Amino acid sequence: KRALETQEKELKAQLRAAHRVGDVAQEEVIAAQLGQVKGQLELLELREEDLEEELEAEEERIKEEMETQQKAEEAIKEAEEELAELQEEAVEEEVEIPAEALTEFNSLLSQAKAAFDAGNFSEARRLAKQAEESLEQVEETVEEIEERQELKEEAEEAIKEAEEELEEIQREASKEGITIPADALAQFNSLLSQAKSALVAENYEEAKRLAEQAEEALEDLQEEMEEQEEGAERE
Repeated sequence: KRALETQEKELKAQLRAAHRVGDVAQEEVIAAQLGQVKGQLELLELREEDLEEELEAEEERIKEEMETQQKAEEAIKEAEEELAELQEEAVEEEVEIPAEALTEFNSLLSQAKAAFDAGNFSEARRLAKQAEESLEQVEETVEEIEERQELKEEAEEAIKEAEEELEEIQREASKEGITIPADALAQFNSLLSQAKSALVAENYEEAKRLAEQAEEALEDLQEEMEEQEEGAERE
């Protein structure tokens, strides 16, 4: 470009000299040459503008790609952190997350990492987001397991309380010299047996209900014993 600019200046000087001496023919020749040089300069400037635009577009593309890469990295990291948090909560609540519950998450995260390694950052981000969203179902599964564990503990506690209540009544009866008829415990034994069967069958709500009914059945027996004690005292 610098050489063409120098040539343009020289031709302009020659054109002025030819004009001063009135050499029309020489003026025409120089003017034609000058026009060619200007045309070349304009073409060169256009090419420079095109190249500059291409460079700017490439810089913008690289910038966008880097941003997309960063977003994909963050999405993968967030999904992994969300899983770690969920697993930590499960450990605190003494809940074991079923392996099959994480099948979809593991598959999507694996695909996301593969897409990232292949340079397909948009797809990697999309898959990582899907993986994180799939954990919502896992959270629901964990909550359901927690609820069932709580129900199980409540049922076990209800059965334990019923058994302890019976032991207490039997101790009192023995202390007072009262014999508890076997048939008086028939309803209690039946209900408690059903409660334990329901517990084994993992029907925890039913197990708790039956155990509470069994304990209520002992209240009638307790009243009968108290009446016998009062009768014995009057005699």
